[in-house]
Amino acid sequence: MKAALFKNKGDIEFQDTAKPKIQDPLDAIVKIKATSICGTDMHMYHGLVPFEKNHILGHEFVGIVEEVGNHISRVKPGDRVVGTSTIACGWCFYCKMGYYGQCDNANSNKSSAYFGSPAKAGGYQGVQAEYVRVPYADTVLYKLPDEITDEQAVIMSDIFPTGYFAADMAEIKPGESVAIYGAGPVGQMAAFSAKIMGASRIFIIDEFNSRLKMAQEHANAIPINFSKKDPVKEIMKATNNDGVDKAIEAVGVEAHTGLIENIEETLNLEQSPAKTLRWAIESVRKCGVVSVVGVFSGNVNNFPIGTLMERNITFRAGVCHHRKYMETIANLIKSGQVDPTYVLTHRYKLKDIDEAYEMFDKEKNKCVKELIEV
Repeated sequence: MKAALFKNKGDIEFQDTAKPKIQDPLDAIVKIKATSICGTDMHMYHGLVPFEKNHILGHEFVGIVEEVGNHISRVKPGDRVVGTSTIACGWCFYCKMGYYGQCDNANSNKSSAYFGSPAKAGGYQGVQAEYVRVPYADTVLYKLPDEITDEQAVIMSDIFPTGYFAADMAEIKPGESVAIYGAGPVGQMAAFSAKIMGASRIFIIDEFNSRLKMAQEHANAIPINFSKKDPVKEIMKATNNDGVDKAIEAVGVEAHTGLIENIEETLNLEQSPAKTLRWAIESVRKCGVVSVVGVFSGNVNNFPIGTLMERNITFRAGVCHHRKYMETIANLIKSGQVDPTYVLTHRYKLKDIDEAYEMFDKEKNKCVKELIEV
């Protein structure tokens, strides 16, 4: 089969590789119809996370089941399915609690497991390919109704559930105010999720006007360009100096972080990746909630733990439990409440994956989310 293989930092090549086979009775083989590129992929692409040469990246996909293992009962060959980007067995302690993002059986490293992952996250092959082996297929695969298109399904695979999870983790209630840091794909879905949960005011913070405009149009969000205005001051001014009820951080460590940014982080300067975390904490009211779905790893310097304690702020962070939200997201799309494809700004063929990575990496003011057709 053909696949996008990681060769080295900044080097993805479309080449032949072995087609996956059933390895376990709980596996399925899926012929992929469409996939995408996520900010998490960029961490490996830029060499920020160790990644094996000739490994396949990507964790968002929709496709057709081609083959199933002997113990699979919920899907069959010919079914059109979307895969959850995180991998979960469905029966361990954490899965039974609904914490699919922390499945004990999918990853022995006491962390989440996902497709296109480094060794510490299970080392699973990714989905930027013609085929993928899906472990625990009865849990990971969701059979799609005819009303949901392939384009919508790709967004169901990760960014929509993650944005919804961010809003759910913040426990947004009708009438509350919310600040969302980051207007990328997950931030867009978090803003829309806050809207349908009844938030009265949604502030969206980013440096790219095109992304701010998208959130304004689809989630009635109030845009704040942090390159022009101090977001904390703007939010305080708009909330009678109280702050918002809830804040969501959907940025994490920027995937282009390099030597200069690392030095700045070490010295606790303004460009530290902790900046958005600090803003989120500083802009939320006393007894408010900060919800973090932006991807961080290791330690973050200058973290204001004292502010959290002194102001009784609840701080929650984590990997989305995708499987938990699939039915909810599917119903939102089927009912016509949302067509999440508004975040898809670019389309590519899998053979042009290197161009897609370059666009996603360097043209953030133009590119929000890409559809990669296989």
